[in-house]
Amino acid sequence: TLSGKALFTKYSCQGCHSIKGKGGSVGPALDSIVDIKGEAFFIQKLKNPQFNNPSSPMPKMPLSDTEIDGLLDYLKTL
Repeated sequence: TLSGKALFTKYSCQGCHSIKGKGGSVGPALDSIVDIKGEAFFIQKLKNPQFNNPSSPMPKMPLSDTEIDGLLDYLKTL
C-alpha cells in the first residue's frame, strides 16, 4: 500500500491543490483542510466530490477506503 504522500502524487492532487504553497490553485489549499472541515467532510468529498457543490470541478477518483484513510492520515500530519 502506498503512503498518503505517495497517493497524493500518484493521483496528481497537486495539479489542483497546494500544500505549503506548492501545487495548483483550482481547488483549495490542503494544509489544514482536515482541521477546518473535519474528517467526515474530507472522506465524503473524496467519495463524492460534488456532494456539497454540484459544480465542483473535482473528479471522482478511483480511491479505495484504504487509500482514502492514507490520504487523510497524510493531510493530518501537515
